[in-house]
Amino acid sequence: MINFLLYVLYLLIGLLATGFVLFLHELGHYIAAKTFGAEVEVFGIGIGPVLWRHWGKKTEFRLSLIPFGGYCRLSGSEDLTV
Repeated sequence: MINFLLYVLYLLIGLLATGFVLFLHELGHYIAAKTFGAEVEVFGIGIGPVLWRHWGKKTEFRLSLIPFGGYCRLSGSEDLTV
């Protein structure tokens, strides 16, 4: 039983660490876009249903359910889901 709980703990730590690394990666895209004057429409971490969203002056910040993946949608980029 202790081995199973330890495994679950390591799994949760790994998921949180992966989410943090993805956040840093996408933050780099966000900072680079802002530095060069591009408008960022959406800054999102995770995939799936949105758990939290906040609207800034020109950017919508999102946190989704599954912490794998993220994106930084710039103004003028095409929507590929259409």
